[in-house]
Amino acid sequence: MAHISNCSDCAEKLQKLEQVVRLMATDQAKDAPRDLVAYAMNMFSGRAKSPRQSLKRRILAALSFDSSMDQAPAFGVRSGQTGARQLIYSAEESDIDLRITLQDDMWLVTGQVLRDDCGGGRVEIEGSSASAGAALNEMCEFTLPAVPSGDYLLRVQMTDVEIELPQLELTA
Repeated sequence: MAHISNCSDCAEKLQKLEQVVRLMATDQAKDAPRDLVAYAMNMFSGRAKSPRQSLKRRILAALSFDSSMDQAPAFGVRSGQTGARQLIYSAEESDIDLRITLQDDMWLVTGQVLRDDCGGGRVEIEGSSASAGAALNEMCEFTLPAVPSGDYLLRVQMTDVEIELPQLELTA
């Protein structure tokens, strides 16, 4: 109170607060009807509950080439026998080149994502018997740890898109 007696700004603020308290004490206003309050609240509650849309697109890849199918031989630099099965999947502006090799009863999956930008990308393989993952390098290539035989789901995750290869069968 000693400060307020010497400070005109604080004295004015105290006077306004005391006036508001007196008005609140003598307030005769009636509450709005319950149905009207509920209606007004419902108008705005729908906006708050709408889910945020993810900026990441999810794409299902389609198999466009499988080297294990009987096809006419191709002659050239890559026509030699490698012992690896090659699968090429297409997904909009991306292609995924997989090489699958059997080594000591385990499957080694390597590959490359063919697209403009794959920075920060990651590849994950998931099945009932195992799961593994690897980061994409600067050339968009990856090598997954060896996994046992089985059916797998392979996912390529990048900043703007997630590409899914749903049925990757790794059997002899």
